[in-house]
Parts: sequence; C-alpha cells; structure tokens
Amino acid sequence: MTVTLSYINLDTRADRREFFEEQTRRLGLDFKRQSAITPADLTPDEIARFCAAGQGIRPVELACIKSHLAMIEDFVSTGKALGAFFEDDALLSDTLPQFLEDYEDSGGFGYDLIRLDHARRVRLFPASQTTSTQIAIHEFRSTLTGAAGYLLTRDAALKLAAYNGWGDRVFDHALYDPFSRPGNLLTRANVNPALVVQFASRGESRENSGIGLSDIDPPPVRKIVSSHKPRHRIANTRTSISAFARGIRNALDHLILLPKGLKSTRVYFKGDSPYCQIDQKQPGGPVVEGKEGHIDKPSG
Repeated sequence: MTVTLSYINLDTRADRREFFEEQTRRLGLDFKRQSAITPADLTPDEIARFCAAGQGIRPVELACIKSHLAMIEDFVSTGKALGAFFEDDALLSDTLPQFLEDYEDSGGFGYDLIRLDHARRVRLFPASQTTSTQIAIHEFRSTLTGAAGYLLTRDAALKLAAYNGWGDRVFDHALYDPFSRPGNLLTRANVNPALVVQFASRGESRENSGIGLSDIDPPPVRKIVSSHKPRHRIANTRTSISAFARGIRNALDHLILLPKGLKSTRVYFKGDSPYCQIDQKQPGGPVVEGKEGHIDKPSG
C-alpha cells in the first residue's frame, strides 16, 4: 500500500499510543507517529494573536491545529499521492484496510478529501459510488465536528499547507466548512457507514486515565460572566447575529440543493471492531450501527 498513514499522539499519552497501535498491528497497517503539539509549545506571540480572551480560539485548539498541519506538511514532504490522517483516540473499523486499498486503486475516489468519521447530523448528496465492502461515498454539505480520521490527495494537502488563515476557528470547522476557506477549496466526501469514531470512555474517572479523556484539555469550569458590561453585550450581540445569519444561509442553501438529492441524515460507525461493546445506559456516546451508547474496551 502506498497511501501514507499518520497519526498524532502526545508524548505523555503512552496509553493512547498503545491503544491506537494495537489496532494498527491487528489490522496490518503501518502508521507513522507524529508527536502532538501542546499549549506549552506555543509561543507568547501565537497565544496573543490567536487566543485573545473572549475572541479567539483556546490554546489547546491552536495546538490541535498545529498538530494536524504538522502531519499534513510531513505528508507533503514524502511526495506521495494519497495520505490518511488520524487522531490517537480513533477507533478503527476492521473494514478500514480494504477501504484504503480501494481508495488507492481509485486514486482517491475523485475527491480531494474523504472524511471517515461518524456524524450525528450531516447533509449528504446521493452516493457517487460504493466500494467493494459496500462503503458508500457521499459528497457532504455540512460544517462538521470531528477530525479523528480523514484522507487527502497531495493537491489537497498542498492547498491546506499553503493556506495562511489557520487560527480563526477550530481545525475541523475550518477543514469542513463548505462556504469559506480552506474548506471550500476542496471537493469533500463522507463515507457511510463511518470507518472511524473517537473512543468515548464516559463515566471513567480522570485518575483512571481513560482513553477518551484528555489531559491537555482540563475539565470545564463554569464561569459567571456579566452580560451587562458593554464589551460582553457587544460580544453577545455579535454572536447572536452571526448565528442567525449562518442559520438563514444554511436553510437557503439546503432549499436550493434539495432538487439534487441533498438530505440530512446520520452516519453510523460500522461497528465491526472488537471494541464495540455498547452500553445503552450511557446515551450520548458514539452512534454505532443504529445504536447510541457507550463504546468500551472488550472484556477479558
């Protein structure tokens, strides 16, 4: 296989590295590990520029952007035509190896970017093609959350590496936005069913160091902020206006594209991994083959 396979992993997260690499060994896939960037690696100038209080993204989100770009830039340096990029808490479908072979044989299925992740709600066009393992390829029209697994052609990677507007929002929103750069520079598709889902260990304590817990993104702290201060009123007003405008834009876009078969739906994880033990008592976790619950490690 000539598709370049990469994943990002914090040097301090040996548990996630073992979790991911155990899967790659079982699936017979050879991945290159990219050391992830942390907020401590950011310069004061980067934090001041991109992470202004109440206006910019958080340092952990900027570190995530830089980690993904490091993977993409490393892929560009290889000169290879196709690349696959993953996060270290990604649960991989057993169908992934054959899908990657089909992807390679097709030269990318005719898209710049293929998103492999599940989606709770996504606007999909009718499938343009179906692989040998019955994985459908759909162009999508949504700004999705989740970059646990995606594929890029070399041309797409060059465009992303050259784009100089990173940092105004989180990585996945910038990558998948069909209305603005860099997302609208690419032709994009989502697989159905999904071949990747982020591991969710809901209910585990932080002391147990669950795969699904982050050690660079601290537990949320609820802050009470007065909306009566002028700057807060202005920020809240801007946010409301922006959200309203996006809602109108998306509704109009959907109506215009309905004749082309655009449909809002869910994309479930294929669920053929031994890690797919679903606990229905914990709703809100990843959706797997029509079920919604909690993905946990196999027993025994």
